[in-house]
Amino acid sequence: VEVAERVRKVLALEDDDDVGALTELIRPLARGEAPRGVRTVKLTAEARLETMARFVHRFTSTRPSVMWLDDAQWGPEAVALAAHLLHRPEASRVVVVMTTQMMINY
Repeated sequence: VEVAERVRKVLALEDDDDVGALTELIRPLARGEAPRGVRTVKLTAEARLETMARFVHRFTSTRPSVMWLDDAQWGPEAVALAAHLLHRPEASRVVVVMTTQMMINY
């Protein structure tokens, strides 16, 4: 409940589905963990990308932004998000910077 309340307040969201989707991205709930009265949303991989893209677009519509995705070698989701943002019909005003570690085997 605390995460959902903070998401709602900090991001000034009113839509319960948006709050539930972002809360699920920030802190996924285990089965049966959701408190009474809190709407939960279980997101597919595509829905996670679309949720992130929607909010990136929302926050970059008023000013350009930089999204820094660190250690991208550990999460293929970071690459998928960058690709998803590039292929959306409405362009977000965001520069995506991805960093990786170079793995060297001696």
